[in-house]
Amino acid sequence: MIDYLRNVLEKKLADSEVSEEEQNNLLKHLEKKETEYMRIQRHKMGADDFEPLTMIGKGAFGEARICREKTTGNVYAMKKLKKPEMLNRG
Repeated sequence: MIDYLRNVLEKKLADSEVSEEEQNNLLKHLEKKETEYMRIQRHKMGADDFEPLTMIGKGAFGEARICREKTTGNVYAMKKLKKPEMLNRG
């Protein structure tokens, strides 16, 4: 998909009356955005990405909380489990 977008941009730039320097700047900008996009795609979410707000329940294997995502501010319910406890009880 990214290669396709790059090819489309290169064709449009070749057909337009944009200077070669400006074309290079636009292609560099595209590369920067591609790198940023790929970094975001590889990021795995973890408990550190959320701010705990309120505990809504506690059970034998862990707890449930209302949390806010630090980057977007969206609110989610998160269940935090104690894996060793789960394995011990089968």
